[in-house]
Amino acid sequence: MVPNEKGRVEPGLYCAGWLKRGPSGIVGTNIPDARETVAALLQDAESGALPNVGDSADQLPSLLER
Repeated sequence: MVPNEKGRVEPGLYCAGWLKRGPSGIVGTNIPDARETVAALLQDAESGALPNVGDSADQLPSLLER
């Protein structure tokens, strides 16, 4: 499980399903989680909170090392 708030791990980084809530449930259980995560992503996009794509790509190796 990845620490998150409504699927938001940090600006520009999101999770859903088992990564979001732990290993339980089936596809039907994951759908509401995914919708909540997408809502957080859209909210961040509308507010301008998402980092530039280039910034995220540059940070990817360090994010994967965590």
